Amino acid sequence: VLTLRLDESISARDLYLETALFAATIFIIILLIFCALALSFRNVVLRPLDLLKSAMMVASPDNPVLAKRVRNDELGAMVNVYNKLAAASRYYMRRLYRYQNSLLTSEQRFKDIAEISGDWFYEMDAQLTFTFMSERFFDLFALRDADVIGKSHIDLNVGETENEALREHIKLMRRHQEFRNLEYQLVDGG
Repeated sequence: VLTLRLDESISARDLYLETALFAATIFIIILLIFCALALSFRNVVLRPLDLLKSAMMVASPDNPVLAKRVRNDELGAMVNVYNKLAAASRYYMRRLYRYQNSLLTSEQRFKDIAEISGDWFYEMDAQLTFTFMSERFFDLFALRDADVIGKSHIDLNVGETENEALREHIKLMRRHQEFRNLEYQLVDGG
């Protein structure tokens, strides 16, 4: 049997006051726990990510920036990977610039030699049509790019149509073999 006895001396106001005090204490404790967790999250997760983001935002292929590693955890491992990529980028960009400078020097040397040479040279595609002709060719013949580029030896030949030497030359070129002393006639544009 349950007996309930109400004491009139305890007023409803006192009950409300005690409940409010208890609720306020619990709220303050929860707020302090939340603030502690937020600060911990900020220091443990967001700060390393902010440092990584800052390094990534400033970095460029020409100037990679290393990120600061805060701790040796998963985020630290991610920063390590980024730093390795940045270091590799720096290494490959330096090599690229070195090779580009070497190529420019080599191209200039080739142009210088080609300009003083009495010969002319050309490039062809897989179908054996001209894709490039040196300036020396245009100095020797009164032709324009449009007269030559996209055409083959056979298209430019005005000599006999059954030129055996030209047919042999085409066979050598298809096999990517060396040739010398090819002679055939061109129509000069002048």
